[in-house]
Amino acid sequence: MRLASTLRLAALLASLATGAAHAQSLPPSNSLPDDLQSYAGDWELQQEDANAATCPLTFTDQQVQGGWAITLPDTCAAPFPAASALAVWSVDSSDGSITISDAAGHPTMKLLADPDGFYATDEDTTPRFYLVTPQDPNDAGGETDAD
Repeated sequence: MRLASTLRLAALLASLATGAAHAQSLPPSNSLPDDLQSYAGDWELQQEDANAATCPLTFTDQQVQGGWAITLPDTCAAPFPAASALAVWSVDSSDGSITISDAAGHPTMKLLADPDGFYATDEDTTPRFYLVTPQDPNDAGGETDAD
């Protein structure tokens, strides 16, 4: 009986050691690659009508299935997608587009980069959305001028 208990304890310790070694080999959950660091932060989904409601969101460095997590301070009103559909962001390295997906990995929208540095859904998509950095109180936008 004592031998069986000792063997079970040894097997348990071996499995714990194997699990710990495996966990150490996994990348940290906030391992945002250097080339994506500039995407992390506050963004705003806008509609074509500049006077229409906007949808603030934050691209985090928290790695999740399919990309990195999005947080929303509030639920965005229609016509914006439901909060559950705005859960994950990723960047397509082949064309620089940003895909926003739900937590299960189903794409909600693909935002294509335009020459002005904005991101927008395809022209044929209705309603059309734009992803921009939020405006500051002085209406200077999210960019700074290099002097």
